[in-house]
Amino acid sequence: MPRPARTILRLAPLVLLALLGAGAPPIVSEPVPEDPENEETSTPLPPIEVEPDPWLGEEEPLLAGPRLSEEQEGRTLVRFEFRGNLRRLDQTPEEAALDALNLPGPDRDKADEIVLRRRAALDRCVRGDLQILLALQAARQAGTKPESEPLAEALLDRIATMSGPIRFRDEIAESLPESARRDFQRMIDEYWRALVLDEVQQARNRRETLTLVAARVRVTLNTAANELRRAFERQYQPRERVLDVLVLELDLSADQEKKVTEPLRALADRTRSQPSAREAYDLTTKVLPYLNAEQRQIWSVVLFGVSPLDTPSPSGLP
Repeated sequence: MPRPARTILRLAPLVLLALLGAGAPPIVSEPVPEDPENEETSTPLPPIEVEPDPWLGEEEPLLAGPRLSEEQEGRTLVRFEFRGNLRRLDQTPEEAALDALNLPGPDRDKADEIVLRRRAALDRCVRGDLQILLALQAARQAGTKPESEPLAEALLDRIATMSGPIRFRDEIAESLPESARRDFQRMIDEYWRALVLDEVQQARNRRETLTLVAARVRVTLNTAANELRRAFERQYQPRERVLDVLVLELDLSADQEKKVTEPLRALADRTRSQPSAREAYDLTTKVLPYLNAEQRQIWSVVLFGVSPLDTPSPSGLP
């Protein structure tokens, strides 16, 4: 068994005397520094003994294989802001990794077809029933409660199977050339690991206790929320006085007045009743829990311009 480096350093003077006695030319050795009195004990993330590794990618992490080229090492989704926080993606890690690979047209086309198919499936889901946004809210509001994981799993399973039985990431990976597949998986794995750890660190900065498991659930739901938001924004059809139309068509009760009508009026005043897609989404997530099923359908008809069930709109709206 090889000696520890510190033991070898302490034997250096004895070796020097032996060499001098044998007539070897003199060697000037530097004094061996004393052991530090105080070892460094603070680290941003202390070792976790019980919790699982926050690896969210392959079951067998890509630890073996050929060395990456300099070009490959430069490809990463992990980038940090000025204050040291991870720069969060506004698209899925799969889409970002595809962009980072910079594949030639023919190699990219098949992967793009998979991405477009998933987007279309999410668009149909959001347009067909805003209930999925309520499911997302319920899972996120559960926070660190025991029911958070089952709620998250149910929602994520529903999203994962929208575009087919094969997981989105795996389907894209299979469509890529062998030379790009490993790089694609590596970038996604690195990002998920960094994202979970960054969520834990930010929670600590807020003096919030957050386990790795809870952080993993939170960031996965946040990523799903981004996908659903983008699907909503793609479906949104701006029209004149859209918020005024909503107030008229919803036939809100007195109990709904404060929770629904007031936010509608406030946004209408601020945007002259022509909100952006993001503003319409934020308003939707705010008032949706207070609408019944029929009102949610009217909401979809007015904002998306078509009936979610391809039936005539409640009041003849286009």
